[in-house]
Amino acid sequence: LEQVSYYFPAKTMWRSLFCATAAAVTLKLLNPFRNGKLVSFQVTYDRTWDLFELWFFVAIGVICGIIGMLQNRLTLYLMEYRQHSVLKNFARGEVLVVALATACVSYMSVYLRADMVTLVSNLFTECTGQETDGLCSRGDRTGNVFSLLVTSVLRVLMTSVACGLAVPAGMFTPSMATGASIGRAFGMVVQTLYENHPTWRLFGACRPDVPCITPGVYALVGAASMLASTTRMTVTVVVIMFELTDALIYVLPIMLAVTVSKSVADAFGKDGYFESIIHLNGYPFLSMDQEYVLHGTSDELMVRVSEMTVVEANGETLESVLKLLRESS
Repeated sequence: LEQVSYYFPAKTMWRSLFCATAAAVTLKLLNPFRNGKLVSFQVTYDRTWDLFELWFFVAIGVICGIIGMLQNRLTLYLMEYRQHSVLKNFARGEVLVVALATACVSYMSVYLRADMVTLVSNLFTECTGQETDGLCSRGDRTGNVFSLLVTSVLRVLMTSVACGLAVPAGMFTPSMATGASIGRAFGMVVQTLYENHPTWRLFGACRPDVPCITPGVYALVGAASMLASTTRMTVTVVVIMFELTDALIYVLPIMLAVTVSKSVADAFGKDGYFESIIHLNGYPFLSMDQEYVLHGTSDELMVRVSEMTVVEANGETLESVLKLLRESS
């Protein structure tokens, strides 16, 4: 409701609520993520946050607001360039070149090679005392921070190029991954400052026997801030992050960072990513004065099971998949 239209009649709102409820019940029954939850991953934190960290959350909001705005502008510039260049005549070739370049660039970084959902889950997860490798390594913390920042820059560039290709490409999960990388790197820097200077007045609220800084929370705030800056959504982003953590205690820092991020991005333009695409392609917005009524039944819009081409979960080989593609194409 927050993203698709400035005006939403009550009738459409109830229909949307019914569809969302049906989708949630279906997900619960099918359990596609094999974890009994409605989301692919869920994180929990044993630690809370202190008031002095709000300044750091505001800083993350400012940084992600600027980066999200730049990503939107670069993406729309490349989309408009494709529409007026010879690239529109070589859509398949462009997809192959971009896919090959993305594979080569991603192979050089462990954070780019990983699946984005897995990466975001790992960035959100807090380190325990027993973990000493990867993101939890103290000895290689500088290298991890540098790698996360480089990953963020490369992901912004690759996302901007991928959006607008002749294949489905989204902005939602990549924006979360970029923001989580920035937030995690920021949190690791703050954690290092605290460990090296625990007597600073800034860290006066920290107790010496309890870990004070949780970089995973900073990753969560960064992901929310990046989503807010690219899509210009606020309430929706806060609700999504609440579903991922299932804890009200983190709503305040997320709300603060999201508000700051959106305000910074709005200073350079009010339209989010999806609205900008609508303007670019000349699509009309939903009007207040016109009633949109769909006639017919839902089964007329769906594909019958007998007409579907299905790939079985077990027993398939490369030859059988190739045969299936030849027969269905």
